[in-house]
Amino acid sequence: MRPENADKAQGRFIACKPGFYDPEVFEKEREVTVTGKIIHIDVRKVGEFDYYFPVVDIEFMSLWPKRRPHMYYNYYGPYSPYYWHYPHYGFHYRYRYPY
Repeated sequence: MRPENADKAQGRFIACKPGFYDPEVFEKEREVTVTGKIIHIDVRKVGEFDYYFPVVDIEFMSLWPKRRPHMYYNYYGPYSPYYWHYPHYGFHYRYRYPY
């Protein structure tokens, strides 16, 4: 259910649910999963163009924790032939974000 970690947009939508949702919690770059029914289409301006937003009546919503970088280790010891070859010159950390 967690959103894919990709830079591809599949469109925009408006999600509605009764109550107050703090904009500090639902800030930019936070991942959220919603399910529900499309109740109507709302036309709004994006720049100078009209854009048709599906409006979703939320039945389920999950705000995901922020992703943290993972740390990978080079497990090869100094007696391994892989230890001394580029780019593994000895034990080091490699970071990959986002996971």
